[in-house]
Amino acid sequence: SNPTAAAPSLKVLCMHGYSQNGAVLRDRSGGFRKPFKKSRFEMSYPDGLFGCTKDGEDQDEADADLQRRAWWRGHSGQETYVGWDESHAAMCELWERERFDGVIGFSQGAAAAAMLCAELNPRFGIFVAGFVPNDRAAAAALLSGVDASVPTLHVIGTADSLVTPERSMALADLFDGRTVLTHPGGHMIPSAAHVRGQVASFVEAALVECQQPEAECTVRL
Repeated sequence: SNPTAAAPSLKVLCMHGYSQNGAVLRDRSGGFRKPFKKSRFEMSYPDGLFGCTKDGEDQDEADADLQRRAWWRGHSGQETYVGWDESHAAMCELWERERFDGVIGFSQGAAAAAMLCAELNPRFGIFVAGFVPNDRAAAAALLSGVDASVPTLHVIGTADSLVTPERSMALADLFDGRTVLTHPGGHMIPSAAHVRGQVASFVEAALVECQQPEAECTVRL
């Protein structure tokens, strides 16, 4: 019998970008996710807790719009991420319940995922168009640096004008176990074959690295 056939699937938390939701991220990341075979990976796509109010939208109306969600309120330049406390608590609770192996984030979701990654030490983190959060209190664990025991892949579009490559590199620099993958596109989740190939090798290497006695691999909360 094949011993790997009965292995439990690996769970991955996927965090969408600003003004997206979980379903949109799932739809837009199909090509990128090809290496994550359904038989082996279980992907989870929660929706952000808040509506989008960065352009001064009415808060109640924004919160009622389930298509356009955010992980904190307001605009990206602000120094306090209003609502991140609630998002952080909700994601930590979900993490504790689901026991995720890895985390993937896009844009605002990548900044959020990076903050979680610094605290929860998953087996791997993948950040597409990420940036260093401006809320220094919220990002304290991340800003103090993440050691190489957490392998991370930072996917950066050299033509990204929304989150510049420099901002994404600044996030990558906080992770000792980083691999940087650039693509010629803009603010998007790339699906080109060379990207898929590198995502596949990164994930395989990250999982092999973690095949120590199981106690060493459990999430430290």
